[in-house]
Amino acid sequence: EPKQPSTAAGANYVQAGAFKVLSDAEALKARLALLGLESRVVKSESGGALMYRVRMGPFNRSEDVNRARNRLIEAGVDPVVVKQP
Repeated sequence: EPKQPSTAAGANYVQAGAFKVLSDAEALKARLALLGLESRVVKSESGGALMYRVRMGPFNRSEDVNRARNRLIEAGVDPVVVKQP
């Protein structure tokens, strides 16, 4: 029986990188776009410092999370799976 995605839980994102400089984040986003991977830059504050995180998602199914993760690994990126409420 196929699992239904849980809508109660938060969405999963696959983070390709986190940078202090926006241009670095934009460069990674552009590199991923050349590989056909859609991502976006999310600005956040961490410990009083601005961070620019490059993320793919949201994904509701673990298969989609794993597919995105594997594509990033193949591209030489060390991804992190992030859950957001």
